[in-house]
Amino acid sequence: MKSKKNWYTLFEIMIVLGIIIIIMTVTMRFSSSRIDDLQVQTSKDDFKNNYEQLLLSNMSSNYHNGERYSKLIIGMQSWFNGFTYTLEDEVWWSKIYTEFSNNKQIVNKIITETEEQSEIQIQLTPYKIGCEISTENNSYSQAVIQTQAKNKTYCFTLDTNICKLESISCSQL
Repeated sequence: MKSKKNWYTLFEIMIVLGIIIIIMTVTMRFSSSRIDDLQVQTSKDDFKNNYEQLLLSNMSSNYHNGERYSKLIIGMQSWFNGFTYTLEDEVWWSKIYTEFSNNKQIVNKIITETEEQSEIQIQLTPYKIGCEISTENNSYSQAVIQTQAKNKTYCFTLDTNICKLESISCSQL
């Protein structure tokens, strides 16, 4: 009679362990997907923060490394994982690069009012609200930037009136 009681207790322990294992499996699966979502959100925020850092530094000063400048040009290219920016009209090799989130995010697509572009330039004047958005041939009043991080797509609109990136739904494209 005593041995039946021990086996019954062992059976109870196995059921409890089984339930714990099932709960841990479900919880770990949820946690890993949540971590991926947080990494993507971090990439999205990094993209916006890098741009806004350039915008705000331009609004508060017209000096960079002790040199005065009268315009800041930010370049965005499709399928590139960063911004380029130059002061005045410096030659191409003196551009400064800002990469996002350890190369985990890229600019997927740039759409202006009329068509998709491979590259745009955003020209900022110190202490002035607003900017100019242009390509080699045309100027635009608005652009939509589509970014991709870990197979998730995010979109931003950029308007020349305030020149700030605003998150929008990509379904509006």
